[in-house]
Amino acid sequence: WGGVPSICKSWDENEAQGKKISGILFDHSDWMCRSGGSVGNKLGLYFQARAFASLHGVSFHIAPNCSKALDSLIPWLSQTVIPADINETADANVTSALFNSTSDSFLKTRDSMCKCGGPIAHQCEDGWPQLAGTWHHEIRSALKSWALTAGKPKVETGAVTIHFRCGDLLDPAVNTRGATGGMGFLKASFYLKHLRGIDIKSIHIVTTPLDACSEEGSSDRVQDCKWGPICLRIVDALVNTLSTSLKLPREHFYVHDHESIMWSMHHIVFSDTTFCSPSTFCLFASLGSNHVIHTGRNFPSVRNIILETFKYDSDGDNLIEPMRWIKGNETINNVNETVQIMIDLIVSAKTDQELQETINREMMK
Repeated sequence: WGGVPSICKSWDENEAQGKKISGILFDHSDWMCRSGGSVGNKLGLYFQARAFASLHGVSFHIAPNCSKALDSLIPWLSQTVIPADINETADANVTSALFNSTSDSFLKTRDSMCKCGGPIAHQCEDGWPQLAGTWHHEIRSALKSWALTAGKPKVETGAVTIHFRCGDLLDPAVNTRGATGGMGFLKASFYLKHLRGIDIKSIHIVTTPLDACSEEGSSDRVQDCKWGPICLRIVDALVNTLSTSLKLPREHFYVHDHESIMWSMHHIVFSDTTFCSPSTFCLFASLGSNHVIHTGRNFPSVRNIILETFKYDSDGDNLIEPMRWIKGNETINNVNETVQIMIDLIVSAKTDQELQETINREMMK
């Protein structure tokens, strides 16, 4: 979890000893590749480490290679990447773009990457965002290969996917730690702004478990399960509003709360339009999307991504943040009452200013 700052420290220590560095090696592939926990953050670490290797013109390796039997995107991405000026090998990816490493730009980029903390690469404005075009093609290729191998059908034309993070956002213990700051629920009006006037055949909501996860092993994110039934209320209210406003019957809405990681990412990438709520899971997968709409003021990196398929809309920054409402050791009953207020705000037709005034009044109570 030391991320690129840890790599920088090791790199500089070795160079100070006069050693020549030929590449970056991840030799804990069992941790790097497995699906359990922090899938999005691991992807960020993978892309940032590859960007650092590309910046220096050295090779990147995961050894032993990740097993494609794992429910994770990293095993389907390049396990070995070597610069084009090194002799090619049959199992190496030599297509990765190199940075424009003039002395000034190299030093600035390297310094920024070395100071961007740990694996939380979604906050890094230098490094992986500059290679977004490379990630776009590689992610699409990886997910096409997975779908072919797994026998999964193509995503239908006219599909919209909404990534809807919920469970842990409602957990008072998580909120108390500050782990969900800047994350929350986009309002129905934000979705409608982008959906009105386009040809929609289906809307898919990819979310955390909406039941109590009574089946053993039904979710890697155990913290989500407890809050699933409450999240279901929010999803239902959102679907009802979108269905009515778009005149799209409910049978054209599909809620996916127990799909695999790879299935979910396949939908995020190959739907006609995708919405990402603030989440590294959706952020890094969506670099391969046909057309994705992002928001999230604590994700500064998204403003630096130059892809025709990638849109940042600051109108979504005024989202409904559970962290502002649910704190401490609140009971499920208390959370239930608070969520009803939040639901009313999510589906409200009020302006952002009117919503903020309502939020301020409710929080003063």
